[in-house]
Amino acid sequence: MEVAIRNSAGKVSFAKVPINFTALLREDGKLEGQQYLQLWRQEISESNEVLEALQGLPSPDATRHIFERNRIFFVAPAKSQTGKDVSYFSMRSTNGVVILMEITFNGDGTGQACVKTQEPSLVPLLLHDVRRVLQS
Repeated sequence: MEVAIRNSAGKVSFAKVPINFTALLREDGKLEGQQYLQLWRQEISESNEVLEALQGLPSPDATRHIFERNRIFFVAPAKSQTGKDVSYFSMRSTNGVVILMEITFNGDGTGQACVKTQEPSLVPLLLHDVRRVLQS
């Protein structure tokens, strides 16, 4: 995050301050299943979908607990056509942007995240923090 600080003499200094993206997520980010599906299928364009490989994934249950502590809310589980565990998550940023995420677990500590949001510029920040919280 870039910040500007003005001192009592009126001089302005600029700095870049590291911030965890999850600090910008609201407590009311959990969506119900039908609302999630409607946003995923109809309201957020496929062009706003980002796929990213993940390493060091814990089990689906452990991932859910880690994410809940970071305001990334579990919506529903599923099985892929190939029998892999899939978990769906939702979150909402402090400025009201809804972010949807699907994680497919390969069963060997690897997987794939698929993220959809109306603000794709947020996705790299989110994925950086997803990796950080999963490794901590």
